[in-house]
Amino acid sequence: MHKKRIMENKINNISLDKPIWTLTASEFLTLQNKAIQAALSEIISTEVRLAKEEAVPKSDTMDVDETAGITGYMPKTLYSKVCRREIPRVSSGRPLIFSRKEIEQWMKLGKPTVAEMALMRRNGEI
Repeated sequence: MHKKRIMENKINNISLDKPIWTLTASEFLTLQNKAIQAALSEIISTEVRLAKEEAVPKSDTMDVDETAGITGYMPKTLYSKVCRREIPRVSSGRPLIFSRKEIEQWMKLGKPTVAEMALMRRNGEI
C-alpha cells in the first residue's frame, strides 16, 4: 500500500526535463491525459467566452451605415431601394432606420420587394 502511494506521487509529479523514451507506459499515459485535459479546458473556456459575447443582445434597430455593412450596399443605394420600396425599413426619413431582424429575413428570402414580402406574410409563408 505504502509503495503504491509513493508510485502514484511519482507519476503525478512527472518532470518534463527527462526524455520521453525514458517514461514508463503509465507515466506516458498520465502525461498524455494531463495534456488532453489542459487542451480541453482551454477549448471549453474559449467557447464559453465566445458564447457569452454572442449572448449580448444586439439592438434591433440599425442606421444606414450598419445596414450597408450587413447588406453590402452603399448608403446611397439603400436610400434608392427604400424610395422604390425594395427593402424593408422602420423609418423612411433621415435618419433612415432599419430593423436588423427584417433585414436578415429579407436577405434570407433572396431580397424580395416589400410588396412581395407583404404578400408572403399574408399567405403565411413567413
